[in-house]
Amino acid sequence: MQITVPARDQRRRGHALSRGRQLGLVSMASLAVAGLLASPAGAYVYYGRSGGTQIERANLDGTSIQQNFIVGVNSPTGIAVDSAHIYWVNHGANTIGRANLDGTSVQQNFITGASGPTSVTVDASHIYWANLAGGSIGRADISGSPASVNQTFIPAPSATGVAVDAGHIYWSDRNGQAIYRANIDGTNLARYIDTSYPNGDPGYAQAVSVNATYVYWTTANGSQDGVISRATLGDPAGAPEHLVTGPPTDGTILRANLDGTSPIKLISESSTVSYVGADGVAVDALGPNGNALPAGTPPSAGAPPAGGSAPGSGSAPAGTGPPVPSGPSVGASDAGAVVAGQASVSGTSVSLPLSCQALTGTICAATMQLTVTESFKGSSLVAVSAAQSKRSRNRRRVLSLGYVSAALQAGQSRVIRISLNRAGRRLLSLRHKLPASLVVTQAVGGTSAVVRRQKVTFKANSRTRKPARR
Repeated sequence: MQITVPARDQRRRGHALSRGRQLGLVSMASLAVAGLLASPAGAYVYYGRSGGTQIERANLDGTSIQQNFIVGVNSPTGIAVDSAHIYWVNHGANTIGRANLDGTSVQQNFITGASGPTSVTVDASHIYWANLAGGSIGRADISGSPASVNQTFIPAPSATGVAVDAGHIYWSDRNGQAIYRANIDGTNLARYIDTSYPNGDPGYAQAVSVNATYVYWTTANGSQDGVISRATLGDPAGAPEHLVTGPPTDGTILRANLDGTSPIKLISESSTVSYVGADGVAVDALGPNGNALPAGTPPSAGAPPAGGSAPGSGSAPAGTGPPVPSGPSVGASDAGAVVAGQASVSGTSVSLPLSCQALTGTICAATMQLTVTESFKGSSLVAVSAAQSKRSRNRRRVLSLGYVSAALQAGQSRVIRISLNRAGRRLLSLRHKLPASLVVTQAVGGTSAVVRRQKVTFKANSRTRKPARR
């Protein structure tokens, strides 16, 4: 397993996450942690240039560099990818950009109104970014809907890096010399890790990344630039380990094993542009065979991590499509592979058998999400369905009916139960028959992969037909 880093001066920090088998990419400006057995087919590392106007792309072994992969950006200090899109921070324009993974359909103003953004990350349902100038973590639906944009989702003074896993959001507080953590819905904010050095020297936290076992971060204080550290996830976190030390090599992408050993220079500084400092790094999502997921594979739509959407949001992307065979369609990694069986409905609950296929000592983190698509004609609800109809001219709303998360040890099997929430029970009492989409996802290195999709149908009985109390 390896870490990879773009190295440069320490003024602005980017961040990105990825998933895979045995690779980690890090830079003092940005940090990506993943897994990789060999250079997989169709997988790439993406990075920006300090003060630059382009995003570059290369194979995971550093070959076949495309310097003008995406152009017209404005100081891309942070980059993230999922299995369908690449996202980046336009630090100089206060926006978040997005494009397809092949570099087409570029949207420089995918999200607007940020305040000195420095880093970006995504999960199955949301996109998050650090507003350094605004002192906050921003969040929006993964669709980028303007109505969902919340520039002050979490107060975070001097935040530079941001990362997510199935249950939490992590960010680095540069001036506070700490990694902070909150629940995925923004609650229970707490100082999680002190990043100052044991000898009393300051440790200004910069980029941050997370996988199933560790949280990683970079620090700088002038005399100890280029330190990459990690701590075991838990309550509380484990003691910090300093893995890689030494001043960064300006303008390069570096790589090391996830324990900090065997560091190498992966991509050297550019000789064709003046803004050579590397800034922001991300790697492609990888499937169970170690190859990049096909372009357009849904980034686990409809399945927010544990904790779900923020209170009052009321909706999430709907999962669509027929049931898939038991077992992980994507998402197997060093975190372990979640295997989901056939779900069954009883009353207002769904039971789902899950198991974790992994090496001893690893953990499988999974999330189950129920959604329904409501169709409105004017203000009247005219239909509900498990899948969105692309041909319908009616106004549609995707409603979250319930979610639950689970963590399984290697070799463990459990039956997980997810119940309809109040909105779901009320809808069932009104409709008497409620089709819903169940989407099971696995958290892998801060992103999510769809493990199973299944349509389930709830039927009201004499008890559930009574209108639910508001």
